[in-house]
Amino acid sequence: MQITLLGNLEGSQFATNKKAVAVIVDTLRASTTLPTAMSKGIAEIFVAKEVDDTRLSAKENNTLLMGERGCLMLDGFNFGNSPTELMKQTNLENQKVSFTSSTGSRRTVDAIGSEILIIGSPINAKAVAKLLVKLSEEDKNKLIVLIPCFTEGSIIDHELTEDQLGALVIAIELKNLGIELPSGLKEEVLYLEEKLKKQSLKELYLETRHGQKLIDLNFVDDLEFCSQISKIDFIPISRNDIVTLSNGVKVVKFKQA
Repeated sequence: MQITLLGNLEGSQFATNKKAVAVIVDTLRASTTLPTAMSKGIAEIFVAKEVDDTRLSAKENNTLLMGERGCLMLDGFNFGNSPTELMKQTNLENQKVSFTSSTGSRRTVDAIGSEILIIGSPINAKAVAKLLVKLSEEDKNKLIVLIPCFTEGSIIDHELTEDQLGALVIAIELKNLGIELPSGLKEEVLYLEEKLKKQSLKELYLETRHGQKLIDLNFVDDLEFCSQISKIDFIPISRNDIVTLSNGVKVVKFKQA
């Protein structure tokens, strides 16, 4: 297994160009919401970049609408981007949704062309790590790209960003499974492990700009939910399963791994 951590648009483009396994990490909240949706019975998720394309996907793929802009649910949508909202639902079995978000959906669509797309975050970190190990056993040279959807780079050198934290939590689970990490990633993992001895993941999220924004918008429960580690085994996965809408736009179709 070859592993690299590369965030933002560059990470998605790199995974596409290398035909890699792309792990999309949008910790607060898309990469937590989507596994949660599947844990509540959602069978298929169509991820689109733009709001209008999400509406068109819902029409053409006969789905519910889920998503946000500026952290807030969009007009006419059935759900926002809130994992705690989904946890309260009881009627989602075998439903389908079309989803969009401010950042995570963009990095997902930008990674079209990767061999496999996976949605990962701390909430399903152990399950994602186990799946990555299984995939690497099928191909020893498989390239894994952990993609924090927004990051300012190494947490050693820069202020913390929640997506960098989320990607590193998955890397910790890989390390716990005996995977040898590249030197730069190993240094960040050790740095985070030391911080987690003194602060909870929730407390680290509160130091991030997006974490503070969620608090300001009264999404305290979501922030706490997103700080749980390996509480869900569901993994949205797309083996390059792309759907082209009638306007020519491509969306990514995810199912449970």
